[in-house]
This record gives sequence, structure tokens and C-alpha cells, in this order.
Amino acid sequence: EEHLFFQKKNGSLEDWFDSEGKTDKNTTETDQEASAVQTAYQIAQLIGTEWLKKKIEGEAIIDRLEKSMNFVLAERFSEKFGLIRGAHTADWGDVEMEDSTQEAIYVDPKTHWTLDIYDQSMFFQACQNLSSLFASLGQKEKSSFWLEKSKMIQQNTDKWLWQEDKGFYRVHLHLDTLSHDFDERDILAMGGNTQAIISGLASKEKSGRIIEQALLRQKSFQLSTASGTLLPPYPKNFFKHPMMDEPFEYQNGGQWDWFGGKLIFAMFECGFSRQAKEKLIEVAKKNRANGTFFEWDTKEGTGQGSAFYSGSAGSLGKALFEGYFGLRFSKDSLS
Repeated sequence: EEHLFFQKKNGSLEDWFDSEGKTDKNTTETDQEASAVQTAYQIAQLIGTEWLKKKIEGEAIIDRLEKSMNFVLAERFSEKFGLIRGAHTADWGDVEMEDSTQEAIYVDPKTHWTLDIYDQSMFFQACQNLSSLFASLGQKEKSSFWLEKSKMIQQNTDKWLWQEDKGFYRVHLHLDTLSHDFDERDILAMGGNTQAIISGLASKEKSGRIIEQALLRQKSFQLSTASGTLLPPYPKNFFKHPMMDEPFEYQNGGQWDWFGGKLIFAMFECGFSRQAKEKLIEVAKKNRANGTFFEWDTKEGTGQGSAFYSGSAGSLGKALFEGYFGLRFSKDSLS
């Protein structure tokens, strides 16, 4: 609700706010609005849909959510491809390739625009969630509108980003003349591909192939767990920022349980339960050795960044309780 309170007039949502009311946004990203809708959907499942009618500064929560999604369609949509735009970062990351300072998280004239699998997966799920929320409120026309948008994203993602020869979605498609002297199509962007599975954007057959590729690449690149986010990572010095100028560093291929937990959950959901249990134990052993939930880990499993990273804990909690134990919560039931 407080995030919605800080919503901009054009519908944009911020990344963060603090106790003094300061806010900011990593403009290289296009997932804040989709994240908000997905969160609101989860809340509505737990406490009911009446909450969606609550007004914040005179606007109902459901209307603010739709306003945020309309911002994405107005400002971050490619008419040519029918997909969502984002800056050239590493998969789900917020650090773009050209800047070596904190400016790397903000769009500027040097920004290279792409159509990436992570943003499509996030927006697809948000469209489906928003459609369901409107249906629960009896607003059939708006429900149909957002359902159609989700179908459009799914069809165009399969058309432009799926790689039948490789068995996973390409990390992104460039919207300008930028080219690389390496095969970017061969990079398995685990975050975006996993999100494609979880959101339902990827079909059952595609989901199985993505998981198989993720497991094969963990083995071939000799990572201690299945949490490797870019396999292979971008080459040395491709990213100018010092936190990402080396392969397997930070968002450039470091191990992130924040997304590894999502992959393990997806494995449980897609019939890879035996392997999922093995991968969950691998992560548990790594984190037990480290003594905590780190933000990210080296290729070998040494903890880096924040030593109390709630994203990792939450993602692994979902893999454990919803994946391994199969628990489901709703407003009136636990199954």
C-alpha cells in the first residue's frame, strides 16, 4: 500500500522508499510494476478481494495496479515486436553494460534497449494476475483485456525469443545495431527462463527442456549449486562496472539462491522432484557452511554481498514449503 502511495502520476512505481519518504527507481528495469501486481494477487488470495477496493489518496488499489501496468504499455512496449523493453543488463539484473558507476542503474543516452525473457515472463504473469483480480471483482471487460495482453506476450515471446535448437529462451533481442563478438544466444539466462516456467509462459514441454539445460550447465561449468544465473557469463570487461567486470561475479553469473530457489521450486512443479530435492540439499549445505543466507556466492559457493539476504531466504522457503512439502495457502484453506 505504501508503494502505491508513492506511485507517480504516469503510473510508474518506485524501487524503494525510506522512513523519511525518499524514493528512487532503477530505471534500467521494467519489473517494478509487474512485481506489484503479482504481490497484490498473492495478498488477495490470502485475505480476499475486498482489499482491492481500498482507496489510497482517492484511488482504489485495483485501479492503481492497472495504472502501473498501463505505464509499462505506454513507456516500455515495442509495437514492432509486441514485447516489453528493458535496458541491456545481465538477465534480471539492474546494472547496464556501459557505465562503471552507480549511474549504471539508470537509463541514459548510452542505454542499449532490448527485449528480454525476464521482463516478458514478469509482465505475462502480471497480466494474468490482473485479469484474475478484475474477474473476481466482476469487471469482465477489463479481465478480458489483460488476458488478451498475456496471450499476446506469450505468442510473441515464443516467436522472437524461444530457441528450439538450444532448448531455452534467449537472454534478449537487441533493439538497436549493437552486436557482440561472442555468441550471446548461447547464454542461458537462468532467472528469466525460470520465471518463464513459474509464470506459465513456457509450455510444459519447453519447461522440461529449460530445466534439463540448467542442470547440464551447472555440471559443465562446475558450480557448487544450481543457483548460477548466467551460464556462460559475459566475458571479462564486457560490463564496465567493477562489480561485474569478471565472469561469475555478482549479476554476471554469480550464484544467487534468490533465483536458484525459484528454479528448484519449478523443478518440483514440473516433475523433476528427485533432482529438485538433491539441488535443495546442495544449497542447504552451502548455506550451512557459510552460516547464513548471502546475497550471492562465487562459483565455488563462497558468500558475497549482504550476509542477511531475505530474497534468498524467501525463495528457498518457497522451494521447501510449496515445492518439497507441497503446501498451498488461501484465505480459507491450507492444502
